[in-house]
Amino acid sequence: MERTFKPRESVGDQVSPGQGPLRPAHILIVDDNETNLRVASLICEMQGFTHQNVSSGKAAVQAASSDRFDLVLMDICMPEMDGVEAARQIHALHPGLPALPIIAVTANADLSDHARYVAAGMVAVVPKPINLLGLCDAMGRALANVASPDIHASSSEFNAARREQQSLRLRAGL
Repeated sequence: MERTFKPRESVGDQVSPGQGPLRPAHILIVDDNETNLRVASLICEMQGFTHQNVSSGKAAVQAASSDRFDLVLMDICMPEMDGVEAARQIHALHPGLPALPIIAVTANADLSDHARYVAAGMVAVVPKPINLLGLCDAMGRALANVASPDIHASSSEFNAARREQQSLRLRAGL
């Protein structure tokens, strides 16, 4: 399933925690779960970003080969092609150019997994359930080309993330 959304009129007042206003950006969101696509889409729209949603790694490679994106939010565990292989193939599309920043958004976010994602060229790891502030911070850093620290939720952050996700789901009509 692919959907493209139009940008909001003003993005100057949209702020990523610790980063200041974010510049307009076109984001590729890759996830095989419709709820996760809706949550990530809502966060992108709240930041004033345009985005395109795809539901597989294979579709992500195809989209990246035919359209220009500023950032990719990539699920890891998907059918057909996982996020790690999709990231490798996306980076291989344009050798010699700066790599498209790819953020792993995954339930598999422990340190051993993190090393595998970095080896595939991903710039940050955001654990699921998605933490609004963690994802905004990772997107802001990636768009500003600033190295992201490891993003692992503590138990209090995890509980806050669950509350945020429930709120986002209610707003998205889920």
